[in-house]
Amino acid sequence: MNKVTFIAASISLLLLTVFLCHSITGLGRAEAKEIDYDALLESYTGKYIQSDDNHKITSSTGEYEAPRSYIYEEPTVKTFSYMFWALGLYRLEDDKAIDEYMRINECEIYKNYSSGELEWKKIKDATREFIRENKEDFPTRFEFVMHLKLASYDEERQAFEVQDEFKIESLRRFEFYAKDFTLAPCSADHKIGKGYPRTIVLEFSRPFNLVHVPMHHNIAVDYMNRKLDAFYDRFGETSNRTRTKMLSFRDAYLVLKVKVFSYGKMLGTNKYGYNSVQMMGVLEGFEIFETKDKERLFYAQNYVTSQSKGKLDKHLKAQYELLLRKHKGEGLFH
Repeated sequence: MNKVTFIAASISLLLLTVFLCHSITGLGRAEAKEIDYDALLESYTGKYIQSDDNHKITSSTGEYEAPRSYIYEEPTVKTFSYMFWALGLYRLEDDKAIDEYMRINECEIYKNYSSGELEWKKIKDATREFIRENKEDFPTRFEFVMHLKLASYDEERQAFEVQDEFKIESLRRFEFYAKDFTLAPCSADHKIGKGYPRTIVLEFSRPFNLVHVPMHHNIAVDYMNRKLDAFYDRFGETSNRTRTKMLSFRDAYLVLKVKVFSYGKMLGTNKYGYNSVQMMGVLEGFEIFETKDKERLFYAQNYVTSQSKGKLDKHLKAQYELLLRKHKGEGLFH
């Protein structure tokens, strides 16, 4: 059972026990939580892995092995709701924010008991207490998946070039949706457009680049052959067999491992009518797989590499130091 599953099970049990013995700006927001960056730089604790100097985790067969350090949650409407409380986006005194938390995480309890004034007050008070006691353990680490397409393989460099329209060149800001952002409302009074954000605009403290994907020669040949077989199966001997269409089969998936630290302003609704909010995070590593189900790892970088307190990977330390300057100077999201 992972942390989020445990949290969900715990609050359900707690609420049932207690009961039985105009827009997002309408939900009150708490003051931004002060972050102790000095402490972060002095001691970065947790469960770590070791990697080589290039952050490429390799085995004797030439295959890449996925780094394993923290648990990175999938972005869902529920896990986002936990993160918002962990970062102090809402106030415990805000009844509307508590109601929305229950609609998202305890829909059946909400539908069964929210119409009873006294009973519902007891449940909301229990929810407030649960959040107060447990929000420090709510998830703030997430993995975000982005689709890629690969171009030609450079044997000398042992890397694929990323196709132009999928290249990531010095980007700091990314928009990510909850995987289930189209999740239906809990009840007739559940107005998604007035609830918690289902989209975050995540800003890294430093730009991220990805224009090449390093890959061992043997793995690259296997990958190209699989994609070529799929291409032939689709187009056979027809005149539609072009190189452009062949390259369209070269899918890959980037998984960003992120620690989210702070929030900014609400950004209103996006094209789907869902609310968005700014978030600031640090990239702790990334992986590139052949499939979106994370099959066949091609490449990995992990910036959390030391088991010794007080020692940060230089890439991670640089991100934190910039975050610290932004926090104490011109401010976040500027």
